[in-house]
Amino acid sequence: DGLLGPRVYVDLVGLDAKDAGVRLVEGLRRGRRKPESEPPFPGLLQGSESAPKAEPTFPRAVFVGVPHRNPYFAGRADLLTRLHEHLQMAGSAALAQAAIHGLGGVGKTQTAIEYVHRHQDLYRFVLWVAAESESSLGSSYLTIARQLKLVEPQADLETAVMAVKGWLARQDGWLLVFDNADAPALVRGFLPSTRRGGKVLLTSRATSFAAVGIKKPLRVRTMEPGDAVRFLAERTDCEDPAAAAALAAKLGYLPLALEQAAAYVDTVGVSLADYLASFKRRGLQLLEKGQPGADYPTSVATTWNLSIDKVTEVSPASADLLRAVAFLGPDSIPIEIFTLGGAELGSSLAGALKGVAEDPLIFWELLEPLERYSLVERLPDNAFKLHRLTQEVVKDSLSEEVRRVWAERVVRALSAAYPEVEFEIWPLCERLQPNAGPASELIRHNKLEFAEATRLLLNAGHYAWARGDHANARAFGEQALEIRARVLGPEHLSTLEAMNNLAVTFRALGDYTRARKLHEQTLKLRQRVQGPEHPDTLESMNNVAGTLGALGDHAGAKKLHEQTLEILERVQGPEHRDTLMSMNNLAETLGALGDHAGARKLHEQTFKALERVQGPEHPDTLMSMNNLAANLWEIGEVEEAKALFEQALESYERVLGPEHPDVTRPAHNLLTIAHRENDLEASARWLEKLRWLAERDEESIASANQRHIRRYVLQVMAELE
Repeated sequence: DGLLGPRVYVDLVGLDAKDAGVRLVEGLRRGRRKPESEPPFPGLLQGSESAPKAEPTFPRAVFVGVPHRNPYFAGRADLLTRLHEHLQMAGSAALAQAAIHGLGGVGKTQTAIEYVHRHQDLYRFVLWVAAESESSLGSSYLTIARQLKLVEPQADLETAVMAVKGWLARQDGWLLVFDNADAPALVRGFLPSTRRGGKVLLTSRATSFAAVGIKKPLRVRTMEPGDAVRFLAERTDCEDPAAAAALAAKLGYLPLALEQAAAYVDTVGVSLADYLASFKRRGLQLLEKGQPGADYPTSVATTWNLSIDKVTEVSPASADLLRAVAFLGPDSIPIEIFTLGGAELGSSLAGALKGVAEDPLIFWELLEPLERYSLVERLPDNAFKLHRLTQEVVKDSLSEEVRRVWAERVVRALSAAYPEVEFEIWPLCERLQPNAGPASELIRHNKLEFAEATRLLLNAGHYAWARGDHANARAFGEQALEIRARVLGPEHLSTLEAMNNLAVTFRALGDYTRARKLHEQTLKLRQRVQGPEHPDTLESMNNVAGTLGALGDHAGAKKLHEQTLEILERVQGPEHRDTLMSMNNLAETLGALGDHAGARKLHEQTFKALERVQGPEHPDTLMSMNNLAANLWEIGEVEEAKALFEQALESYERVLGPEHPDVTRPAHNLLTIAHRENDLEASARWLEKLRWLAERDEESIASANQRHIRRYVLQVMAELE
């Protein structure tokens, strides 16, 4: 002893080389300081009523009940920093306390353990309390009292709790961790009356901590993708980063799920790639075969089923709501599905949602029990989300028959909420669209062939087409047509509607031959079933003409466009949208045939009418503006054309976003003009607008127009280099 200086404990686990060096130097400096008088045995400490210093340091904390540190802990740097700041914020008269909350299995306990180990030099004592119930709280306090020798070995729970509370009131430099405090109010009775000498940390699935005076809890979210991949690589010694990344994404970056998968891989001795392939087939059944290690005492299914059981006890209708959302897209579920379609979700849930269209608070009250146990998370735009594995756990608890019932209910509800697609209600369509894909899978898997199912598919396909998402428009359209043709027959009006929509999509995709065949087939059937002057028949005539023009038969297109326009002006009126679209199409055809004067007259007439009828920023108006500008350019009025192209581009970007196929048209036209004029500055400007398109693989671009523009952009880039 006489030859040894004071021993210093410095925790370097989880730090990079730079931070570890800083921590080591700080620790050595502390070791050279004259040590403060050592406290007597823990059970005999006399507390001070003076406020503790900001961040005092101690050689090493006494741990009571603190779990072992997870050697594979990864990430969470920002969360750990914010947690540390929360716990150091208290003044001399307040208890520094913090709470971290989140979904079961998201890593709350592991984060708290990591914090304790990283910052143990700030505490004399770290006391870990199992806070699942009043019984576990009492048992933990009895363990603390015995280990610190605050009571006799045979003391009862009540005596132990009083002893620990009294001891805490007299001490400073302690951290009290209440783990799994899902009912925060229970903790209140276990806190000392005087608490300025210590700090309290809660981990919980709850979201409100008003009962213990914590206003701003910290949410523990799923892992960052990079951290999740590193965890899998280290935990399994995997050298396949692509498989690790794909599996981490499939598991939603949930730490507990990652641990279960890694445990299975490690135990069975398979590769991550093989596990991923099997998981795609078996899902939760395979995941549950991986028993988590000591760091996670229960599996994903067990953890979440406990929360679901508690929700069911509180509100059976809320449990039904969870069953419904298990069949929707997990990342953004808008309230409109329930305010507009709630009547379709079964008698119990429909009853609970009665009146919700007029009073949305009814819905949020129903959602609250799910929030309380962190099964869902509210988003700022009247929507919420949940983890995809939560959905799997819920669905796994249902029989195949009950799953089908809920699948049908959800499809009917989403169909009731999804409106007929008009520009004015695009924002609602945009909110609902992420759930159309999952609904399509429900329809396919459960063979749902009722009218509401195909209506949903057609509306989702129409909106996808309007937004330039032609690949999904085709998928929705083909599914709708297949069902309607089989159930309703090939000549039913609903089947013909689906045929027309799919043909329009084929044309947008550049498959003009298939588009022409389907349009001509639809036209013949509509002429026979609905008559030669029905609006649907005229729609098909217009579409056949447009496809002929796309195939280069401009003379044939002109004849059919003129015939269509003459009937539309008589039947629908000169300013009906269908009439104006027919005028635009005829003007385009005249321009293709070299009649630029005739085209200009018709384009100007169309543009003015659309601006008046549809508004200056309706996509139809902007399309007409772009076409008029192209016509002006053709006849040599370049400056006027450029001004209109720029106006169209600015409005298009605001209305449709920068990557919509219609937006690339005026940008392409402006680039073409600048390039032909050898205007390098303008060329660079418009190239920058289209650079994102050049950086995409051509196979990933569904729009035929965008594929054409991409090739031109690459050509110009090569020439300018």
